[in-house]
Amino acid sequence: MHYVIIGVTTFCIFALTLFVRLDMKEHQKKRIGYLNVLVVSFAWLDFIGDLTWTWQRFHAHYVRGEQEDNQIFGIVSAVIMANSIVVMSYNVVGKILIKHKKSISHDKVTSYAFITLLFVACTDPEVIMFFPWNKNAYKLELKSPFPNGDCVRVTLMKLWEDIPEFILQVVYLASGNFDVFTLLNLIFTMVMLMYFVAGKLLLLVLDPGKDEGESSPSDLGVHNKQNRIRPGNSPSPRAEESRPAQVTRKRSFKIAAELPMMQILDKLDPITSKVWNGKKVTGAPEEMMLALAELQDELCIPGWEHMNLAQKVSSVAHELGIETVKTPKNSGRIPRKYRPYHLVKRELIKEVEASARIKVEVTSSRPWGDFLNDLKAYCDVDDSEWDSSDIRKRTHLVADRLFKIRVKEKQTKGLMGLFHWPV
Repeated sequence: MHYVIIGVTTFCIFALTLFVRLDMKEHQKKRIGYLNVLVVSFAWLDFIGDLTWTWQRFHAHYVRGEQEDNQIFGIVSAVIMANSIVVMSYNVVGKILIKHKKSISHDKVTSYAFITLLFVACTDPEVIMFFPWNKNAYKLELKSPFPNGDCVRVTLMKLWEDIPEFILQVVYLASGNFDVFTLLNLIFTMVMLMYFVAGKLLLLVLDPGKDEGESSPSDLGVHNKQNRIRPGNSPSPRAEESRPAQVTRKRSFKIAAELPMMQILDKLDPITSKVWNGKKVTGAPEEMMLALAELQDELCIPGWEHMNLAQKVSSVAHELGIETVKTPKNSGRIPRKYRPYHLVKRELIKEVEASARIKVEVTSSRPWGDFLNDLKAYCDVDDSEWDSSDIRKRTHLVADRLFKIRVKEKQTKGLMGLFHWPV
């Protein structure tokens, strides 16, 4: 009977993930192959194998009347399984569903397939890779079916089940209780631990994405110098849309020294207060981090989760056209491809308010994403392009295509980066 349960449930998981794989958008299909369907199925097989082993222990004691040891092993195994499900559920909901909700395609979150995947993820977190992730959700530089380090770490929460169950079943066999199913289940768990866990640990350790978005002011100065020497240079499309490398708190007295954080905040607060309905980056560190996180919802700065408070302040200021480094004389400003974000946003709001044809609610309390979604109906933007764009890029798309608002910075040859931005 237990073999039937294992076979039927594993086939259902296989069919579900195969269906989701066939229905994926192209950017996910490039990362997730059909082999990943088998990976999720094997991970489920490991879970259902341990669950069935627990059921066998109770069946052996209460139905077949075997020794009391089976009851003890069954109770311990049930506690392990319940504890692991609670831990995995908490991490899936808290560290994936809530923390990265903006990275999940909203048009699929209410589908039965996603809801089923969510329940399965609480017992088999490998299935997280099949969530409907947006194109911009993928932060790891190494090719991986998982979009970010949080997803990889959450899949490792399955160790709360695998390691205790492995030890328990070894003790069961060592105590003189032998059966073929326990031996096979033990071997399969050992293989899972060796391959799946080792692969994820290597990904977390070796992926250079953890340094994404971080460079010293010295690097920025060198980058500025190179751009003046070779004005034809252009970064990759991703880098251009994402913006120049962010500033860290490292100091260099040779090329560029970063301004004190308090001095940057003095320039930052008037802009955020005016554009974001009185918001200021002030108070305790935790309060400042919350305020910066709300700004990040629109600015979409790469490498954000790996930055400390000072780095986040510098990065937000840079996005809003505020000088964050003191450069040597005649070195010019840090070159940038796009205009400060708040200027584009402010011009877009003014155009909408002045338009007699566009009927869209413009209030300071309304979520900016909802405002952009309403304006999308007036623009020639493909759904696939819209879904794969973050808030910042959507702002640029609407501003450019609806009102021809300039989003790119004008650059004068030989004077790259020498701009003035009103606030």
